[in-house]
Amino acid sequence: MLEKPLQGSGIGSFQSAYANKQADYFALGIASEQEKLIADCPEVASNEYLQLGVELGLIGLFLFIAWLGVSFYYGVTHKQFGACGGILAMAIFALYSYPLQLPAFWALLVFFSAICVTDVRVRESDKYKTYPYIGALAALLSCYIFYVQKDNYRKYKDWQEAKILFRNHSYVKATSRYQALYPYLQHDTNFLVEGANSLQKTGAHEEALQWLERALQIAPNPLYTMSMQNIK
Repeated sequence: MLEKPLQGSGIGSFQSAYANKQADYFALGIASEQEKLIADCPEVASNEYLQLGVELGLIGLFLFIAWLGVSFYYGVTHKQFGACGGILAMAIFALYSYPLQLPAFWALLVFFSAICVTDVRVRESDKYKTYPYIGALAALLSCYIFYVQKDNYRKYKDWQEAKILFRNHSYVKATSRYQALYPYLQHDTNFLVEGANSLQKTGAHEEALQWLERALQIAPNPLYTMSMQNIK
């Protein structure tokens, strides 16, 4: 957080940032044997505010806290005390765990926020003017999400076919499949490692190293480092 206080190190970069700092600490030679023995590289912080500060910087952390504060304020103003309790419980829970790493909790937070900003004392005459526009906006947003996500299952189906080709030693065909899928599945470390192995089999060592470096950025793992050393 001190190195990149405003913009952060990027979404999903906590594990990589933690691993780099831990390596720097061990390089100083002041770590005890017990610290070295129990050293680990957690995927998430057990405090959502710290993780947001690392990944999104102070700006992202401030916007998130402002979101909670504004929702809570309007919830009290509109006497939506149940939703306010839900937001407060989640805000406290986030101090000691990682609820926001699960999509279900984000959905709950959005749901509670929507309740908080809703004024149940809206006049009947205004209600019928407002709701059709909200419904139309929700319908358009749903159509857009469906359109963007509709072909995702095909990408994973193609990945399974690439796996079969690799197992059958059809490395050239498998590599072409992996390369075509890279723009869509580059967030998955298993895909990156498998693709790097296939690239290595076809002699594309430089590209294989790039894929493994990408995997290390997402989730530091000693096995990825060993694979890079083998390729080199």
